[in-house]
Amino acid sequence: MRSRHFAALLMGFAAAVLPQAGCKVERGDTFPKYRDRVELFSEIEKLAIVPVRENGRVAWPKDYGAEQFSVLFAEKIVAHRRFKIVYPQNLLVSVDEANREMTVRCLQENRKPAAGDLIDLGRSDEDAVAAGRAAGADAVMVVTINDFEVYPPKRIALDVRIYMCGAPSRNAMDIISMSEAGVPAEIPAALREKFIWERQKHYDSLRKNAQTGMDWHASKYGGTTGFGDEVFYYSTEKFLDFVAEDLTDILCADADRYRLKRWLGGAGKDPGPSARGVRPDGGGESGFESEQSEHGIRRDR
Repeated sequence: MRSRHFAALLMGFAAAVLPQAGCKVERGDTFPKYRDRVELFSEIEKLAIVPVRENGRVAWPKDYGAEQFSVLFAEKIVAHRRFKIVYPQNLLVSVDEANREMTVRCLQENRKPAAGDLIDLGRSDEDAVAAGRAAGADAVMVVTINDFEVYPPKRIALDVRIYMCGAPSRNAMDIISMSEAGVPAEIPAALREKFIWERQKHYDSLRKNAQTGMDWHASKYGGTTGFGDEVFYYSTEKFLDFVAEDLTDILCADADRYRLKRWLGGAGKDPGPSARGVRPDGGGESGFESEQSEHGIRRDR
């Protein structure tokens, strides 16, 4: 009994003295450092939006589908004035041009294009990165819908990822090497160095957290509808507007976190990227101008 009591006292003494002696507990190699990846946003100025993917069949309502949802994400991000945006339809144009050039090159080499030569946005995230690179973007945003119930009570489960398109700088490589353990296991090996950010979200209009967010969103935008707050529970367009705004709010807050850390650390002035939208009909050239609305440039202009 005395020996056990003495051992307990000894362990307590060691726990009290060793930290003061400079000892500290080391985290294992698998300690998640995914949050450090947001530092890579310091190198991202131009963001390409891939058309929304569907993991399985999604029963979209009439007059609204994946194309409209993709553009909605782009417009919500433009409203934050954080990134230059390559709209989904502009990205598709860049993909067509890149595939056409590759086909001509293969004909000159007297061969058929191999399976990996042409970009197929519906095939993999690697193709999405290649598409963003073809469009001259610094990063690409991939949205995948895993579940969607269009009838009330509405719900949607989706995954949003951001990948770097170009070769990382030396500073970025330091961040990448230090945060490797935090990269989700499902990210392909070829893209682990390019991975920046991910959010997996499930919005269920029956759950309190989603209801609270929808109530706030309705109070912000519902006054102009004439139908009150309930329209956000029954209208698919309004429900998805809430989802897109919530996710882009999180994205842009994380994308600016590196600036806050530098400010708190007393770093010098950070120039940051100029946040401008991209005309869908402008061939990928950016130009958010002062006279444009806070929602950026619409497709029909």
